[in-house]
Amino acid sequence: MVSAEPKVIIDSVLSKIGVSRVISVDDKNKPFPDISDILGHLQSLETGDVEPLLVPFPGLFARDPEILGQRVRAFWVEQNDESKRAFLEKIALGSGSKGAEVAADAAAVESLPVLFQSWDFRAMGLPEWRASAQDIFKESESRKTMILFDEDLSDQGGSQIEGLTLIKETLAVTHEEQVMCCLLSHKYHMPTIHDDWRRVCDDNGFPEHRVIIIPKDLLIDSPCDFAALIKLASVSQYYTTLKAKIQEISTNSLVVASEKIRLLNIYDLDQIVFVSSNREGVWEPDTMLRLLGIFQRGETRTQALLGNLCTSLQPASYLNRL
Repeated sequence: MVSAEPKVIIDSVLSKIGVSRVISVDDKNKPFPDISDILGHLQSLETGDVEPLLVPFPGLFARDPEILGQRVRAFWVEQNDESKRAFLEKIALGSGSKGAEVAADAAAVESLPVLFQSWDFRAMGLPEWRASAQDIFKESESRKTMILFDEDLSDQGGSQIEGLTLIKETLAVTHEEQVMCCLLSHKYHMPTIHDDWRRVCDDNGFPEHRVIIIPKDLLIDSPCDFAALIKLASVSQYYTTLKAKIQEISTNSLVVASEKIRLLNIYDLDQIVFVSSNREGVWEPDTMLRLLGIFQRGETRTQALLGNLCTSLQPASYLNRL
C-alpha cells in the first residue's frame, strides 16, 4: 500500500469513481457551541466554582447572572478562533466524554471543507437538508454524490438516531451507482467498528455495501484512517459486484463442468478415472472430483474473461494501491 496524505488519497479516490460533490449533514456544522450553551454551562455551576474558572479573564466574572451573561456575550464576540478554544478549555465546557464529542465536532467543521475542497463540498444542518433533500436526490442522477450523515441530530429538532432515518430515506430513492452514504459519528470507534457496522446495517435493513461507518474522532486521531474509510465507502459497490459475479460464474461453470462429466463415454471414463486411479494408487471418486474441478476451473476462467470481470474489478484494484 502506497503511503499518501489523506487529501491526496481522497482526491484520487473520488476522481477515479467520478464523484462530483460531497455533502455533510450535521447539527454541529459550526466551529463552536452557541453562546447560549456556554452561558448555560456557566449557570449550571455554583457561583463559587465559576469565579476561579474566569480568573484568567479579568473583568469577566460577576455574581449577578444577568451581568455575567452580558459580559460573556460581549467577550465572545471579540475573540478569534484560538482565543475561543482557549476559553472553552479553561471553563471546562465539554470535559470528559462530552469534551471528546465537542472536539470531534469541531474537527469535522474545520477538516471536512479542507479534505473535500475539490468536490463542491456543502455543509448542511437538519432544516437545510429537509428543505433540499429532494433536489439533491434528483441532481444525483447526473452528479454522483457522497453524503456524510451524523447520527445524533437532536440539537436541531431531530432524534438521537435521526441520521439513520435520513440514510434509510436516501437509500430508498437513490441508485447505488450515484449516491454513497457514510455514517460520520462520534458514537463509533475503530476497535468495534466491524461489529457496529454489521449491527447498524442489520438493525436498519441497510445494504452493507451502501453504508460505511466512519468514527468522527479519526479526524483528530488518524486522518489517514479517515481517508481509508472514505476509500472503502467508494469501492464497496465494486466489491459487492465482484462477489455477485464470482458466485454467478461459479454456479454456471459448475453446470458446464457437470455436463462434461455426463458426456464422458464409458471408454474415456475407464481410462481417465479407473485405469489412471489404479496406476496412481488413488481412490476413484477422488479422481472423478478432481476431473470435475479441472473442468470447472477452466470454464470459470473462460467465463471470467468473457464477462469482463477484470474490467469491473479495475476501479477497486486501482484504489487499493493508494
